Amino acid sequence: MATAINVPGALPRGRQPLIPSAVIATLVLILTEVMYFCALISAFNVIRAQLFGNWAPPGDVRLPVAATAFNTALLLASGVTVWLSARAYKYPEGRTKAQLLLLVTITLGACFVGFQGYEWVKLVQYGMTMRSGIFGATFFMIIGSHGIHVLAAVLVMAFLYMRMLQGRLSLGALQAMQVFWLFVVGVWPILYRLVYFA
Repeated sequence: MATAINVPGALPRGRQPLIPSAVIATLVLILTEVMYFCALISAFNVIRAQLFGNWAPPGDVRLPVAATAFNTALLLASGVTVWLSARAYKYPEGRTKAQLLLLVTITLGACFVGFQGYEWVKLVQYGMTMRSGIFGATFFMIIGSHGIHVLAAVLVMAFLYMRMLQGRLSLGALQAMQVFWLFVVGVWPILYRLVYFA
């Protein structure tokens, strides 16, 4: 007859951890990302303060504030849909709704990346590049860093969506993705206000 082995710190059989391990790992990752974006924001503010009066896009380039405001609304909406998706996925009867909401989140995130890419192409055509001055360099570094995060998260969500369709996605994995996506969504309005209204 097999006997149970007591492992220190292990949960009794049938009990789930209060916070899934994937979510805890994602929170640790987010702490490092917060420090990274704080460093970028600090550098941006220090450089801008030193160049006070000369801080502007090169030539006649105007940042597309209104178009980016619309793009910001898309990203904020995707934060709502990912939250609703994870909430619905907790219940067996909500799985179909969760799939639809995650697909909407992926679509909104992809639209955000696409619009940002189009904006970048236009800015480069108008003469604003990383070599056109310190404004262009800091703009592309900060906004580009965020764009890379969004693109990576959209790709991971697409992978999770495929697993969801196959019935192989754990709730913890979806919640971890939700936490990361909400971070990516939440940091964007700060960057948008800082860079586009500088």
